[in-house]
Order: sequence, then C-alpha cells, then structure tokens
Amino acid sequence: MTPSEPLFRRLSLPCLLLLSLVAATTPAAAQSPAVVEPGFGGLAARLRQGDRISIAGPGIGAVRGRLVAVSADRLTVRTDQGLRDVTPAEVDRIKRTRFGVLLGPIIGAGAGVALAIPVNMLIAAEGGDATRDTLLILAWTTGIGLGIDAAVNLPRTVYRRDRPARVQIAPQLGPHGGGVAMRVTF
Repeated sequence: MTPSEPLFRRLSLPCLLLLSLVAATTPAAAQSPAVVEPGFGGLAARLRQGDRISIAGPGIGAVRGRLVAVSADRLTVRTDQGLRDVTPAEVDRIKRTRFGVLLGPIIGAGAGVALAIPVNMLIAAEGGDATRDTLLILAWTTGIGLGIDAAVNLPRTVYRRDRPARVQIAPQLGPHGGGVAMRVTF
C-alpha cells in the first residue's frame, strides 16, 4: 500500500473481515425458531370436500386426488388406487386446484368500463345508441373475463410445513479486494 492510496482502500479489507466475523458469530433474527402448525386444523377453512389436491412429502412422494375429509390430525384423499389417509408428519406441501369464476368477471368488467367510457362518448357524439353499445361492450368483456378465469386453473399452495429460515454469511477474498457473501433461505 502506498501513501497516495485512498484511505478507504487501506481500511476496506480489515473492516470487511471484522464485519464478517461479527456477523458470523451474532445470531440473526431470521434464525429464530419458526412456529410449526401442529396439524391440519387450519385447512378446514381453505379446503372443501371434493377439491382436487396434490400432496408432497418426503416419505409419500406425490399424491394426487380429491379431498374426502380433513381433520386436525388426518387428511383423507380419494386417489386412483383408493382412499388414502395422510398425517401432518408425512406432508411438506399441499396444493389445491379449483376453478375460479369470480375474479375474472370483475377484471373483465373493469376493463370493459375503461373501454366503454370513450366508446360511449364517441357514439353519443355521433348520434348513435350509446347505452346499448356500452352494455354490449361490458357484457363481452365480462364474459371474456369469466371464460379466461374458468380456463386458467392454477394450483394454490394451502399448506406448507414451516421450516426455520437460515442465514449464511461467508467472507469473500480476492486479489483485488474482498467482500461478504450472505445467503438467506426461507
């Protein structure tokens, strides 16, 4: 290091090493233990009998079927092989697939209003039947929204076993300086 080298360059590596040491030895807030849901008690509000569900877990692999019953300690699913009971200890994630028909018409009607207002003003200025054409535009866009919402069937995760978040910090040294690498998984 030369005397003409900026002060921040001379102090950057020791400061980064000290910061890395302090961060690696100090417990982070993300490392606090997570509250684990004791069972399937909260699923009754998110699932209905007959819903298509997909269950994933380390011991059971992937199970797909229709929900028959849900209780705090057991989930009963009708699969191609018959009825299957699953416990919370076997499950990492549950996804529900249900066709929706509410949000699409609302979005379609909103888009129809945005389109119908200028069209209504243009038709009224030209002496046409603005009300009939405006209602026709609203009906079309609401129907298109309903059709898209019914056709798009995205699975929604309704249960995931909580895992504690992890923070990993490692110093990074190179020929032209150093740094700190931080990885957060949750």
